[in-house]
Amino acid sequence: MRNLKTSAIALFTCIVFSSAGVAQATLEELVVTATKSESTVMDTAAAVTAISGEGLQSARANNIEGLSLVSPDLVVAGEGKSRMNLRIRGVGSYAFDIATDPGVIMVIDGIAQPRISTMTQNFNDVERLEILKGPQGALYGTNALGGIVNIVSKKATQEQMARLSIGAGTIGLVNSDLMIQGGVTDSVSARFNLQKTTDDGTMTETTYGNNNGADVQVAKLQFYGETDAGEWNASLSHTTLMQEAVISEPVFLCNSANPQAHYVLTPAIPGSTDFCASLPAANVDGVQGDKNTANAIYADSIADPRAQELTTDGFNFTETINFGLNYQVDFDDYSLTTLFGYQKANSGESRDFDSFVSDVMIQSHGADTETMTFELRLDSETDSGIAWSAGLYAMQDEGTRSDNFSTGPAGLPSAFVTLSAVAMVNNANGTTLNPLANPGDMVAVIQAVNACAQSGNCMAYVQPTVQRGTNFNGTTDLANFNNVLAGGRFDNIATVSIDTEVTAIFGSVKFPLTDDLSLLLAGRYTDHSKPYTYSGATNGIGVILMPVPFNTGEIVIEAEEFTPKATLEYVFDDSLAWFTYSNGYKIGAPSFAQWSSAVASVPSGDEEITMMEAGYKTTFGNGSQLELIYYDYDYDNKQNLLVAMGPTGPYGKLVFGDASISGLDVAFRTLLGPATKLSVAYAYIDGAWDDFVNDATYGAGSSNPNGKQMAGLPLPFTADNNLSLSLEHVQSTELGDIAFTASYAYKDKYILFVEDYPGVVDVDPYSLLNFDMTLSTNEGYDLSLYCKNCLDEQYYNVALMLPRLSGGGARNQLAQGRQIGVQWTSEF
Repeated sequence: MRNLKTSAIALFTCIVFSSAGVAQATLEELVVTATKSESTVMDTAAAVTAISGEGLQSARANNIEGLSLVSPDLVVAGEGKSRMNLRIRGVGSYAFDIATDPGVIMVIDGIAQPRISTMTQNFNDVERLEILKGPQGALYGTNALGGIVNIVSKKATQEQMARLSIGAGTIGLVNSDLMIQGGVTDSVSARFNLQKTTDDGTMTETTYGNNNGADVQVAKLQFYGETDAGEWNASLSHTTLMQEAVISEPVFLCNSANPQAHYVLTPAIPGSTDFCASLPAANVDGVQGDKNTANAIYADSIADPRAQELTTDGFNFTETINFGLNYQVDFDDYSLTTLFGYQKANSGESRDFDSFVSDVMIQSHGADTETMTFELRLDSETDSGIAWSAGLYAMQDEGTRSDNFSTGPAGLPSAFVTLSAVAMVNNANGTTLNPLANPGDMVAVIQAVNACAQSGNCMAYVQPTVQRGTNFNGTTDLANFNNVLAGGRFDNIATVSIDTEVTAIFGSVKFPLTDDLSLLLAGRYTDHSKPYTYSGATNGIGVILMPVPFNTGEIVIEAEEFTPKATLEYVFDDSLAWFTYSNGYKIGAPSFAQWSSAVASVPSGDEEITMMEAGYKTTFGNGSQLELIYYDYDYDNKQNLLVAMGPTGPYGKLVFGDASISGLDVAFRTLLGPATKLSVAYAYIDGAWDDFVNDATYGAGSSNPNGKQMAGLPLPFTADNNLSLSLEHVQSTELGDIAFTASYAYKDKYILFVEDYPGVVDVDPYSLLNFDMTLSTNEGYDLSLYCKNCLDEQYYNVALMLPRLSGGGARNQLAQGRQIGVQWTSEF
C-alpha cells in the first residue's frame, strides 16, 4: 500500500509540474569515458548509466550508499562505513580485508582503485559519475566482474572563483564545503576543495552514549594544464573517516546445535546468558527454538534496533592519501595517455563481536596498504575508418592487516578453561566439585589445580567432557587458568601480508563492416603474482580459537589470463543496436580469520564470468530516449565469505559455487513539459545457483554433514524487480528559479545471505524517496531544503549468520533512516 501511495503522489506531482513549468529543461547528453573513449550515453554500445555532479547533489546521493537511486540494478551493503561494498546485477563481493579483491572496481579520474576508497563516503567536487555494467576484463583487467563505477572530478579552470556551502539536518548532520580555484599561470589552473561532514549515524551505544555516526574530512588539490600538444591533470587528496562507535544488533535465533551455548561463543549461564527456553535438535537445520523472554539481555536487544548496550562501543577509522596524474599528448593520427596512481591507506577498528553487554569477544584490526599503478595507452585519432587502442598496465599492491579476535571473561574459551580444570581435578581426586552450583567450591578447585601443576600427573581436558590425552602442565596450562581467574583475555591475532604484482598488455580495434555496421575486438592479457604470508599469535596456548601460533611462510598465487571482448554494433537513423560477448576474471586470495597454517595455506579459487549482452538505444523525434538491454551471465566459482565452524571454533571460509544470472534493463527519459524532466529505469534480475555445496553453514552435526546443495536457490543481493525514478522540475519566480527533484527507488524482496532465513536475512520490498527543493536566488546564492529516505523505510543492509555448533545466532544492522536537512551555497 505504501508503494502504491508513493506512485500516486509521484504521478500527481508530474501532472502539476508539467502544467506549471516556465523555465527550460533539457535532456543532458553526458559524455562518458568509462569505456576509455569519449561518447555520449546514447552513442555508447554498452550498458552505462551516467549522472552529473549536480544531479547527484539534487538526488541527495551524496555518498556510495545513495547509488541505488541512480541505477536500479545496483546494491550497496555492508556492516559499517569501512565495510561497504557494491554489487551490480548481483555481482560483487563482501570482501573488506586487504587480501581479497573487490568484484566491482572504483575508478577515480581514470585510475582504478585497489579497494573502495574513502573518497566515496562523500562525493566531492564531482563532474559526473558513470556506472558501466557487466564484466569489463578487457578494459580494466582483473576484479571488474560486475562492472565499474567511474568518478570524474571537476577540472580546475582559469576562472577566479570560490564556493562556500554549509548545511545542517536531523540525525546530527553538520556539513561544510569550501572550493577555491583560479589560474596559477596562463596555462595552469588550480582547484582546492575542503569538506567536512558529521552525523549521528544509525545506532547508539547506551553504556557509553556514543553513536556510530561518521566524521568525514576531505582535502583535495588539483592542477590542470594545457600544452601545445596536449593536456594534463594532477590531483592529491587526503581523506579521513572516524566513527566513535561500531554497533550492530544481535539476533538471538535459539538455533544452537550446542546446548552449552545459546549464542556464538557464549556459555549459557542461568540467570545471565541463558537466552533460550528451548533449542532445536542438533541435526535439524533452519529451525528456531523458543526465546527466554525473561532474559534481561534479550529484552534489551529487541527493545530498540537502533540502540544496543555493549561491552565496548569500539571505534573505526580510515585514512587515505590518493595521488593521480593523467597526461595526454596529441599527435597527428593518435594520442598518448599516461596514467599514474598512488594510494596509501591505513585503517583500524574495534567492535563488540557478540553485540551485547557480556564480554564475550572483541574484534579489532589494524591495516596498512600502499598501491601504485601505471598505464600507458596509445589511441588512434579518427572519425572514420579503423579505430584502435593499445597499452601497457602495471600495478603493485602491498600491505599488512592484523585482526585480533580477543575473547573475554564471559566467552566460551574462558568457560572451557575453567570447567575443564574442574573436570580434571574431579577425575584426579575422585571429587564432585561444582563451582557453578556451589561458588564456594572454587577455592578447592584452585588448590587442586595448583597441586596438579606441581605433580604433573593429572590428565588434562580440552573440554569439560573430553580428555586431551596429555597431562596438565605448570606452564601454559596453569597460565591459562590463572588468566581466567584474573579476568583476562585470550588474544587470537591473525596477520596477513600481501605483495601483489600485476602486469598487463591490452588492445582493441574497431573497424567498419559496412556504413552502418562495425565490429569491436578487444582483449587483455594479464600476469598475476600474489605472494602472501599468514601468521597467527596467541597468549592462550591450547585454548580456542587459536590453540598454537603458526606461520605459513610465503605462499604465491600465480595466474595468467586473457579476457576478451567483442561487440557488433549497428547504427541506423537515431538508433543503436549491439551484441557483446565479454569476460571477467578475479584471482583467488587467502581467506579471512584463519586459525591454523593448514587452513591459511589454501587460497580461494579464481572467479570468472562470461557475458552475452544485446542492447538497443533510440532517440525519438521529441527528444525522448529509450534503452532496452538483455544480458546473460555464466558465473563460475562465485566466492562467498561465510562464518564456518572448525575444530577450534568459528573462522572465515570462502566457499564457491557456479551460478547463472540473466536480466533486462529498461530506461526511458523524456520531457513532460518545457520545465519538467522524467527519468525511469527498471531492472529485472534472475539469479540462481547452478551448483553450490554450502559446507560452511552446514557440516558436521547438521542434517547435511557433507554440506547442503543450494542449486536452484536465488543468489543473495538480487531482487527480481528494481525501479528507479527521477522527476525534476524548474519553476521561475520573482526570487529566482526553484528546482524540485524527487528521486525514488524500489526493490523487490531479496536476501542478504546465501540462503533465506525468514525474518533474519530477508529484506522485504522497500521504497526509498529523496526530495530536494533548491532556490537559486537572484542575489547569487542557493538555498536547499531536502529529505533523504523521506518515507523512513526501515531495512537491513547486512546480516552475518553465525555457526550453530558455536552457539548460532546472527548479527545485522539497519540502513539510514529519514534525514531532513537544509543547505546554503554561494559562489563569490
